[in-house]
Order: sequence, then C-alpha cells, then structure tokens
Amino acid sequence: MAISYTPEQRLQVVKLRYRHENENFSQIMHRYNASSISNTHPMLYAKDVKRIVLKFEETFTLLDAKRIGRPKSCTDEYSAMGVIAAIEINPHMTTREISRQSGMSQWSVCRILKENRVRPYKLQVLQRLFAADRPKRIDFCYYMLGRLQNKPDFLHHIVFSDEATLFMNDVYNRQNYRYWSKINPHWFEGLRSRSSKKLNIWTAIFGDECIGPFFLDSNICGKNYLLMLKRRAFPAIIASAKRQGIPVKEIWFQHDGAPAHWRKEVRDWLDTTFPQHWIGRNAEEKGGISWPPRSPDFAPMDFFAWGILRQHIFLPQRPATEQDLRNRVFNFFQDQRHRPAMVTSTMLHNVRESFIRRLHACLDQNGGHFEHRI
Repeated sequence: MAISYTPEQRLQVVKLRYRHENENFSQIMHRYNASSISNTHPMLYAKDVKRIVLKFEETFTLLDAKRIGRPKSCTDEYSAMGVIAAIEINPHMTTREISRQSGMSQWSVCRILKENRVRPYKLQVLQRLFAADRPKRIDFCYYMLGRLQNKPDFLHHIVFSDEATLFMNDVYNRQNYRYWSKINPHWFEGLRSRSSKKLNIWTAIFGDECIGPFFLDSNICGKNYLLMLKRRAFPAIIASAKRQGIPVKEIWFQHDGAPAHWRKEVRDWLDTTFPQHWIGRNAEEKGGISWPPRSPDFAPMDFFAWGILRQHIFLPQRPATEQDLRNRVFNFFQDQRHRPAMVTSTMLHNVRESFIRRLHACLDQNGGHFEHRI
C-alpha cells in the first residue's frame, strides 16, 4: 500500500531530485531520509520517490487530484442513525436504495447494518388459513395427542402420504425479498396457486421406510389417484408392514384434503381397505380422523421429505429435461431402499418427534401458523 505524503514532503523530494539530477531514485531516497523533514515521515522505498517525481512531471502539481464520483462516505454515528431510521421506516428497502438516498457507498451501508446487528430475513411462503380452520386444527392436535398418550407408537403405524409437484423452474423467487430487522419479524405470505410444466409424484413415510415413488403422468384426479392406490401403493404398504412387523389391521393411512382425495370412490375404497383407520378430509364420518384443511405444516412429507428430495435433484445443477427430472426422482428413492446415510431410521424417528412438537406448537399459536416458532 502506497504511503501518503504531505505537499511539503513531496516538494522536498522533487527539490532533491532536480538538485541531484545525476543520482538515481535510491540515492534520492537516502538523501531524503537524512533530511530533517523525514523525521516524522521517513521514506521507506525508492519507488515512492519515483512515484512522486513522475506524478509531478505529469500533472505539474504536488496536490492530490480532486476525487471524481460519489464523495467518500462517513460511517459516523450520525450516518448510522440515518441508515437505521431508513430501515425502520421501510424494512423492505435494499442496501442499494439506501446507498442511493444517503450518498454513502453500499459497502458502508452494509457495514452499518452489520455493526448494529440488523439482518436481512427472507419471506416465508405458507398455506393461507381461514378463520374456520383454526378450531379444526386445534381439535386435530388434541385428538392426536390423546391417541399418543394411550398408544405411544401410534405414529409408527401411520402411512403419511402426499403428492408433490416438481416444477422445472422456480415460480416464487424468495431471493428478491428481504426484511431488515434486529429481530426476526417472522414475515410470511399465504401461497395461492401456481401452474407450470410439472411432474406429479406420490410417496409416503411408513415407520422406518419410504414408499414410492409412483408417478402420475397426468394431472392428479380422483380416478388416477384411486388407480394408483389400488395397483401400486397398497401392495407396497402391505409389503412394508410385513418387513417391519406391523400388523395389517393396525395400519393407518393418511392423506390430506386434496380434491382427488375427496372423490367418493376413493373414500369408499379407504373405508373398505382401512376401515376406521384412515386420516383425511371429514374422515370422522366413517370413524377415522379428520385431517385439518390447509395444514401441510403437519404433514411429514411436506416438512421433511420433499425438502430433501428437491435438494437432491436440483443441486448442484438443475435437470435439463423433464425426463432427466424423472430419472433423478426415481434414482433418489431407489437409493432410499438401500438405506443410505442421508435418510436413516433415526431421521425418520426424529420426523415423528417433530410431528409431536408441531402439535404442541399449533396449540401454543391457538391453531395458527407455527413453523416460524419451531
């Protein structure tokens, strides 16, 4: 890093240079170091002499050139107060906007925010709840906790199933949204709907195993969903129960309240196949357990499995084609059957423990959103 010299020191260097024209820069450096003006600021390198002399011959001045562009920012207490005030007025402002309004560099703005422990928080996308949903969620929590109190291994006998729609491209980009605050504001927004080129798959968590994947080539409807349950899902569930030593009569089947699940033929089949042992929309009418509407935050496939799946198939590089996406999904679940380290029986046990924590957290939030509190 070059040393900064005062105009008086530069003048001394230039005088020595033209007074001793036959000497090189190193000799001029020794003369400068021997002079009285160098006592407070000695010359360390001959390159400093060369730099000062060449600059004088080019500009004919011993002064620094006037700074061009944005003035150097001053991150003093007054500037810091201005940045913090701007964030408090509009916590969604970007550092670039603050920089443009305050005249400070973006780097200075970021440093002020960091020193004051102000962090950017991402937008959370959650399922939108209606007023009538809260009582149903509360009833579900109390019912499940009561069953667990009477039968601690109750969750081990539940087939937690779900369908996922994998998109080739992201639709909701949360990277473009920030909330600056000293504490986490738990900022979220209800997700409405989205449509794009997609791949529909079904899979489930049953005890210490994963079942699936089963692909649904067309849009999910009651007809193809029931056909998949009969021909593919049910035989796989029975085979898994035998491997794990779970009696068939003690199996509970869970799915949410999607329109395909509400089809009469699907409910009739569940009543016959899992009599009074299935969880779904209005299942209490048949002696089962009603799944609360708009509650993917309870579903293990949503808060655990789909996240691991997407991380595996979209990183480090996104699939190039739909067939490539299908192959990655299939290979991922094929690996699961060989019990890799990424998904173990211990992890699936922790998923069931997380389900219990979510029941308590939902009650603490009076039936509202609770994922930001876990």
